[in-house]
Amino acid sequence: MKKLIYTLIGVVFTILCCSQQVKAQRKSSDSLYAIAKEWGQQKGNYRKALEYTEHALEISPENVDIQEYYGKCLLELKQYDKARYVLRKAKDARLQNYTALIYLLNVEHQTKRYSSAICYVNEMLEQTPYEKGLWIKKMNLYREMGNDVEAMRELKRIHQIFPDDEHIQENYIYMLTEKGRELENYSEIESTYTAIIQEDPKNKEAYLMLIKNELENSGNIEAAINYSSRALKTLPEDKQLIRKKIGLLEESDRYQEASILLEDKKEFLDKKEYNQLSLYLKNQAANYYENTDPYVINKKIYAQDPSNQQALNYILRNALAKGFYTDAEYFLNKALERDPNNKELLLKKLSVYKKIDDKNKYNKTLEHLYAFYPEDEDIEYTYQLQQFEKGKDYLQQGQLYEAKSVFLLLRTKPEWEVLANEQLYNIAMQQQKYDEALTYTNYLIDNYPDNAEYKLQKSDLFFKTQQYKDAISISRNLNETYPESEKYKDIYQNQLSLYISVLMKNEEYREASETLDQLLAQNPTKQLYLYSINAALAIQHKKKAIQIAEEAYQAYPNDIDIALKLADAYLLDYKTDWTIEALTPMLEKYPHNQELKQRIAIAYYKKGLYRKSMERYRDAYGEFVSSVDLMPKDNRAVNELVEAYDKADENLRALNYLNKKIREYPWLDNLKVAKGEVYENMKGFDSALYYQKFYKPGPEEADEWNRHIDYLTNRSYKNQLDASYSRFDSDSSLFVNRLARIKYTKFRTNNAYGIGFNYAGRGNGAGVQLNLEWQHIFSPTLYGTANYYISNNYFPNHRLAANIFKSYRNDWELELGARYDILHTDQELITGIVGVSKVYNQFWFNAKFNYLTDFDVNYSNLSVRSKYILDHRKFIQFIASIGTAPYDERLSFQNDTFFDYVHTMVGAGYQYPISKHLGFGIYGNWYNYKLDDGQFQNQYELTLLCEIRF
Repeated sequence: MKKLIYTLIGVVFTILCCSQQVKAQRKSSDSLYAIAKEWGQQKGNYRKALEYTEHALEISPENVDIQEYYGKCLLELKQYDKARYVLRKAKDARLQNYTALIYLLNVEHQTKRYSSAICYVNEMLEQTPYEKGLWIKKMNLYREMGNDVEAMRELKRIHQIFPDDEHIQENYIYMLTEKGRELENYSEIESTYTAIIQEDPKNKEAYLMLIKNELENSGNIEAAINYSSRALKTLPEDKQLIRKKIGLLEESDRYQEASILLEDKKEFLDKKEYNQLSLYLKNQAANYYENTDPYVINKKIYAQDPSNQQALNYILRNALAKGFYTDAEYFLNKALERDPNNKELLLKKLSVYKKIDDKNKYNKTLEHLYAFYPEDEDIEYTYQLQQFEKGKDYLQQGQLYEAKSVFLLLRTKPEWEVLANEQLYNIAMQQQKYDEALTYTNYLIDNYPDNAEYKLQKSDLFFKTQQYKDAISISRNLNETYPESEKYKDIYQNQLSLYISVLMKNEEYREASETLDQLLAQNPTKQLYLYSINAALAIQHKKKAIQIAEEAYQAYPNDIDIALKLADAYLLDYKTDWTIEALTPMLEKYPHNQELKQRIAIAYYKKGLYRKSMERYRDAYGEFVSSVDLMPKDNRAVNELVEAYDKADENLRALNYLNKKIREYPWLDNLKVAKGEVYENMKGFDSALYYQKFYKPGPEEADEWNRHIDYLTNRSYKNQLDASYSRFDSDSSLFVNRLARIKYTKFRTNNAYGIGFNYAGRGNGAGVQLNLEWQHIFSPTLYGTANYYISNNYFPNHRLAANIFKSYRNDWELELGARYDILHTDQELITGIVGVSKVYNQFWFNAKFNYLTDFDVNYSNLSVRSKYILDHRKFIQFIASIGTAPYDERLSFQNDTFFDYVHTMVGAGYQYPISKHLGFGIYGNWYNYKLDDGQFQNQYELTLLCEIRF
């Protein structure tokens, strides 16, 4: 037996040494990596960082994080070729390695390998397509390589992706401006600077370049004047633009307009400059017009004789023909002062305002005309058209009530009735006044029954008001009436899909399923199959779900979505082998598809649960391992795996497996937490505490998790101090006793050492008992204790005790023990102990039988005990015993009183933690001793217990 124990101890010691060596090696590479990052990132000494990184790679050559940082150090030290090799290797070692791609981009950029750098940017954009900085980087790379065409194209694309980004807009305008300065072609210059104005209507330089383009490349001074007018509308106070337009007007001999503009803008010019320009224009105009221009002569004539209709007609005809709209407006107003309601003059004035796009004055003039000449059909039509456009403007600006008022008036005009009703329908829909909208659309349908669009409007209205069946009925009829129209077919199919989505969202699965049965019979499509399977799954109709899924799988054998739904149907009915058989070939074709892996992982997980329920734990953890191999993250199989390994007494194997998975996926905290649970099962509470702290509890489980962490912290402490005080009262004051105990225990890896004292005081003296204890763990399922006691009074003079505990499957534990006592009377006692324990859910049950003999008289005791475990260190205890020997070895100090009486005992207790260091308990027992026939004695015990761990 000793040889076996020593052999086991040697094996365990060897394993622990090896594991510590591996752990130290891993820690060594991690610590070197951390030191390298400190030298590089914090101190800027990348040459020193490179040395530490090379040492770390010698220990862990496959560590991708260290490879990445090694490449960065080489990059910082300008060892580009080597950096490129290392970083490419790191990129290939991890899928979508964003960090390695960033470093590779910098390598290629610094070595001016722009094409390769752009390729890496493209790879990163596949991962983060809306990372603005990458798009800008790509554009700048094109610019650096001299490809301005591609750079401009990239900038346009960036501007389209981020239209509201002011910085990008500024760059876009800047590049357009730079491009425009290099252009010489008239059309290219015009399109470039027009684009700039579209982006920035207040870009003065663009207006000036357009004016310059017209003057130098086209010679069209009129167009130049128009651009100057547009510029002044946007920048009415800009002095340079004011001077530019005045100069253009003066150059085209339009001195009157130049003077009027100068008068209009004089507040924005210095007084001196205004006076100089005014005098200059007058002199130039005088030189040009004096006695030569019929237009000027007729203006003078009309000024002297406002009744001269011939002069007025000449002025207006020439002003309108030459675009002198300011003159035209002026003389029209003068004429209208004499005849304010003259239709001909008002129509000419209307045309002027239309030419200069002055909507406000145009509308006022039109209203004036319509008020005096409502019977004129042309004026009436123009007015109504203006009202219709006015209503549309209101609608576009979101002024729904104003728009509605306009269209309600137009609705009374027969020729506008249809258009007005269409707009009123749109307004009612935007205002969510669906009853009004239905009135308008019904009117349109009644008057134009052949117009399918009106029926479509009604269908849309019904759908918005959740009258789904009526809406679908209309779209179905349209689809049947116009079978060649793809539009109506798409609308019908879309409404069906949305209707089914609504049914599914509202959990009306049975109605959805019935509707889908009809649709599948008519037109079996992939989308309908998916909806139908989902509905059957939702109502737990296993047979139907499998039937539809298998039918869909036959129709679409290579479709992943259908295959996944087939797996869901199989899994609902626990057809795990069918799931694995159906999806494994597809996983070989698509090895990186996470949903395929997830379904197969669930199948293995459910197989494992079945094996576990049959108590086939080795088979169970095999299935759980297969599940975790496929899906290590967020997989309940990880936790079940830990439990299955524990039930099979294979915790070391579990630890080896989890270590392997953690090396593969060092970022997955759930694997580390599971490793902590294995350590907890192995009583390695230090390691259990370290790894279980990786768990991030939600708010609802935070309290329970904190209690568990406190428990692990408590169990990880290496020192324990126990103190208790017991009071024994009986029916006779002759048998009142007190007992105090204190004990200190030091815990090691597989051993614990304790020393304690028991104290009992009586009227004739005090008794002190010394207790020396050794605990040892032989294996994960076998441990034992050995004690030696020595006392001076009341307690046994000497005592030797040993107990061995063996764990079995299903939480059973067997206890075997022996005790040898030498009393102060030199009486010798030998005790044999047999006990059995069982854990079931939150209950712990124990039965123990003690057999004592002094080789003349035999004694025995049977006790049963149970605990209801509220938490790790918090429980309620119940106990009962019967026999002629004391149930509790602590009572041995009473050997001279109640030792050989038949007695019964019942008791209860409660123990609870105050903190992770401190726990208290209170226990009470009631003993009844049969002293003689018909004569009994009661004894009452109350014990207070304090436990301190540190």
